Order: sequence, then structure tokens, then C-alpha cells
Amino acid sequence: MSEPRPLMGGRAQIKLTASQVIMRKYSLEIIVFITGAAVMILEIAGSRVLAPYAGTSVIAWTSLIGIILASLSAGYALGGRLADRYPSREFLSLILFAGGALTGGAAIMKGIILGGLFSITRSVYLISILGTLTLFALPSLILGMVSPFALRLRFGAREDSGRTAGNLYALSTLGSIIGTFAAGFYLLPAFGHRSIILGTGIALILLSLFTTERRLRAAGAIIILVFLAAGAGLIPLPQEKLGITDVDSAYQRLFVREGWDKGGRLIHYLMTDFFGTQSAAYADGSPEIIFPYIRFFRLGSHFVPRPQRALMIGGGGLTYPRDFALKEPQAKMDVAEIDPRVTALASTYFNFSKEKNVEIFHEDGRTFLNRAPSGKYDLVFMDAFRSFTPPPQLVTKEAMREIERVLKPRGVLVTNMIGALAGEKGEFPQTVLRTYKSVFPDVYVFAVDTKKTDTVQNLLLVAAKNKLDLVSADPEITEYLDHEIALTPAAGPIFTDDWAPVEYLVRNLLAPES
Repeated sequence: MSEPRPLMGGRAQIKLTASQVIMRKYSLEIIVFITGAAVMILEIAGSRVLAPYAGTSVIAWTSLIGIILASLSAGYALGGRLADRYPSREFLSLILFAGGALTGGAAIMKGIILGGLFSITRSVYLISILGTLTLFALPSLILGMVSPFALRLRFGAREDSGRTAGNLYALSTLGSIIGTFAAGFYLLPAFGHRSIILGTGIALILLSLFTTERRLRAAGAIIILVFLAAGAGLIPLPQEKLGITDVDSAYQRLFVREGWDKGGRLIHYLMTDFFGTQSAAYADGSPEIIFPYIRFFRLGSHFVPRPQRALMIGGGGLTYPRDFALKEPQAKMDVAEIDPRVTALASTYFNFSKEKNVEIFHEDGRTFLNRAPSGKYDLVFMDAFRSFTPPPQLVTKEAMREIERVLKPRGVLVTNMIGALAGEKGEFPQTVLRTYKSVFPDVYVFAVDTKKTDTVQNLLLVAAKNKLDLVSADPEITEYLDHEIALTPAAGPIFTDDWAPVEYLVRNLLAPES
């Protein structure tokens, strides 16, 4: 191949030649390392792209992982054939260029595509499969073509082809490992999924430009400028910002939207997807509770008068811990909320200020239970959801045993659950109720709307080690007690740490009401 032309005198020529020598010597290793990282970064960031429209359940993850793996496999096969026909670095650079453009393009088009799918169907299966196919299949296929090309260019007639192949695959895998940890532990909470995907696209285009002729540099510069402008918010992207704030944490995608009640009062809503709302509070700072089911948590203080210590698993906007602190000043509440970013949003948008009798622990509810002392709490409240789904580790028999252990002898568990009282959409609540009854002698069900039977609503489960008093002189508490439903679960399995297909049972709740 001809020597590069000097740009400006001898010194510049020496520098350019030296950099090209380094790139020529290690370029293939660098390329497979970076593309290996790019694939995993795209996959992890892709989960946040899908989250508002398909949730974050195992269904969405299965679609994402399976389709990306299938696309990579197709890319390996297609790349091998093209490498035999066009074994040149120039063609490899075109692959990298296309991969970068398609990767960044996914960040720009995601709102249009997923918003369109969501307007057509509410099926988590269809949205996650079609969304992944549309946004991530083609860039994954293109990136899958890189390794066969690198192998073909490196092998030639060398006798150490086996060792060379092993080294390149090792570097690609090492890149995938580093990309996985970097995206999950640092990049997502630090920069957000859109910036990460756009940045990955830019990195791939730059990598292409380092290994290609000048004919692509103008196009590459234009695309990079477009991606940078999109990342800086200079280009309006349809349905991109989902609320007044839209952030990625280490655990999930979170956005806060505005709405108004019938009287025109402004409300802030905390959401992780479009299937449900995690918390709501009046923007004027009022401590008034908006969601009716949260007021049913006040039953806890009826069953255990003047409690001294309570635990809330799943803090969200911290609306009930604030209510508990105001109504039970003599008591202390521990709150196990896994996500610090949720707590920060609660302080900013949901009127929570640090109460002297409320302490926040940023920890998974199950691990918090595992290490909590026995007999510590008078009351345990549970309102933990991952997307539309309760975390499986918090609904199992083993989890109930841990709650039973940390409760005092006359302690009570109050849990918010979503489901129906009968029909297909009652399958999940029935399984939860059977699981509770396998540990607690007495379990009571309170329906927020007793007129509904086979449609989805909030159900409050109250579990205790002994019979509870369902009579009160307080009119408010009496109203809640009147919503008690004598629900006897049908025979069937219970949730255990070994078997807890929560996502598959909850999926029925997402189907439109008949």
C-alpha cells in the first residue's frame, strides 16, 4: 500500500506515519475490543430504552438478549462470507461506520418507534420483541460482522492462526466484560442511556475513520455533529423527554410527569413505565394523600395501636412514611428503598423532608430483612414494585418467613398488591394469598373498590400471627374495615425462592379490560 502523503512538512509526516504504524500493528485488536464493549453497552442501555414501554421484567430482558444474540449470530455468518469476498481494511471500516451510524440512530428514533408500538398494543411481548428488532437487531448484526473480518485480515497465510483467533476472541470477550461493568456500574447512572448510545455510535464512527480512506470523513463528521447535537438537546426528538425530569439510576429509568386534579391542583407523578404510577403528591407541598390505597395503610395503627417501630419496604415518593411520621410521632419508621435516585426525587418533587423519626436505608428489601434482628418491628408495610411487578424475592414463602421473624408477637404485615378478586386477573393475587397463608395463620384482604370483582385494582393484604379486631370507633378506620373481602384462594402452588414466575402471572393484568 502507498505511503501516506505529508500534510505539513517532515515532522508532521513523521508523526502521522508513527500513528499509522501503531494503528496498523494493533488496529484489529483495538477494533474487536471496542466492538465487543459496544455490543454489551448497547444491550444494557437498550433495557432502559424499552423500560417505559415494555417494563423491566424478565420478558423484556429475554427479548432483548435473545434478539441481540440472534443478530450477532447472523452477523458472524454474513461477515465471514463478506470477508472472503472483500478482505480489506477499507470494507471493515465501512462496517464500523455503518454500525456506529445505526447505533446512534437508535437513540434518535427510539421515541418514534416505541411510542408508535405502544399506541398500537399494550402487549409486553410484542413491544419488547418488535422494539428490539427495529432498534437493535441491525446494529447488532453489523457489529457481529467485525470479528470474522478481523480474523480474515489477521490470518492471511500465517501458521499461528489458532493462537491469533484465540487472542482476538479473548480481546472481544474482554471488551464485552469491561463494557458490561462500565455500563451497569458507572455509565448509566452517570450519563443516562441516550448519551451512552449516542456516545457508542460516535466511538464506532471515529474508530472507522481512523482505519479508512478520507472519503468517509466528511460524512462521519456530519453524523457525529448530529449525534452531539441530539445528545445536547439541540435537536428536538419526538417523545424523547417523558416528563419534567427523565433520569437513569443504577437500577431503573425514572421520570416525573405533571397532571391536575379536578380542582386544578398540580400533581407530580413518579413513573418507571406507562403501565402504572409509583407515587403521586401535590406540587404545593400539601401532605394530603392522593392514592386511596395508601390511606388503607393506616389500618396498621388500628391493629397495633401506638406502634413503636415500623418498617416500610419500597419507599417510592415516601408519601406514606411522611404520613406515618405525622400521625405517629412516638414511633420510628425504617424505610428500605433500593434506589437513592428515587429518594432524591422524593425530596425534590414529592414534598419529603428528612423526618427525625424516618430513616432511609438504600438497600434491597429482602437483604434488609435477612439482616434485621428478630422481633424488632410492630408493623411491616410493603409497597415495592419493579415496573408493574413486585420483585419476586419479596413475595415468596421464604420472604414471608423473614417478615414473620422480624415482627413482634402481635406484629402485623400490610401489603399493597395489584390484581382482581376473581377471574384470570385474579391468578396472581390468589397465588400471593396462598403464599401468605402458608406462613401467617390469619390473612385478611381489603379491596379499595369492593364493587369490582374481575377487574384490576389495589388490594391490601393484612397478615398477622393472631386474630385481628375488625371493629373501630374511628369513622375513617371503620370505612376501611368495611372493605374487607372474605376471599378463599383456590388450591394451587405458592411462591418460593425456587419458583416465583411473578412476571408471567402479572402479564394478565396488563391486558385491556373487556
